[in-house]
Amino acid sequence: MNYDYDKFNDEYQKLFDQGYVGWGKDILAQRKAGFKKSYQKLIDSNLLPSAPAKVLELGCGAGDMTALLLDTGHAVTGVDVSKAAID
Repeated sequence: MNYDYDKFNDEYQKLFDQGYVGWGKDILAQRKAGFKKSYQKLIDSNLLPSAPAKVLELGCGAGDMTALLLDTGHAVTGVDVSKAAID
């Protein structure tokens, strides 16, 4: 299956340019709190090894979870199909 990844980039860029609620500094604290809860669930479920561990995050988007994992001592590589989401 082939995807037009440039189309995804264009769509993410449109959302970003429109100030979509999922983007921007105004809700960064809310997003980080949500990711901290998700991270704690990973720890509690024993799905994530103790730090330091090598982690590959597929679909990292803007990198919120990636940053949290890095802050907690993991070696993380984040990958996303959208260049606009990563930038």
